Amino acid sequence: MMIAPGFHRTTSSTTHYGTNTDMLEFKVKEMSTRPITTASDSVQSTPAASATPNYSRPLAIVTTLFFMWGFLTCLNDILVPHLKSIFDLSYARAMLIQFAFFSAYFLFSVPWSKIVNTIGYKTTMVAGLLTMALGAFLFVPAASAVSYPLFLTAFLVLAAGITGLQVSANPYVDLL
Repeated sequence: MMIAPGFHRTTSSTTHYGTNTDMLEFKVKEMSTRPITTASDSVQSTPAASATPNYSRPLAIVTTLFFMWGFLTCLNDILVPHLKSIFDLSYARAMLIQFAFFSAYFLFSVPWSKIVNTIGYKTTMVAGLLTMALGAFLFVPAASAVSYPLFLTAFLVLAAGITGLQVSANPYVDLL
């Protein structure tokens, strides 16, 4: 058992309801305190260059990304009736579009979190954008081949990129 610095461990064996248990006593060392300074002392010792950093540019970029993936998510509702008429889909097959898109959140959120822990927030956002671009470019062969499974794959890849963006951008904004 690890004990924090400044604590001492002493054990004593006592009987508690007929069983022997070890009792731990923790003694805290006296904490050192800083001397109290007056307002004039703190003004003189504070350097002029200690202003808070400006996070407006990264926050503006991430805010733009929030609107971008929100817009792409709303486009699903617009594309469903068009793809339903092009491929002559039943209602259940048309809803596979929404299912393919939103299942990416379930499938890819944990892998993206491991990527964030490995390469960092900003690099993961770039990887998410590249994954989204790949998914968007997959719409071109899906449209030229008139292939419904390829459309579903494009939606899944696009949503996987959006998932990567959300997994990395949400905590990044919190850190700002």
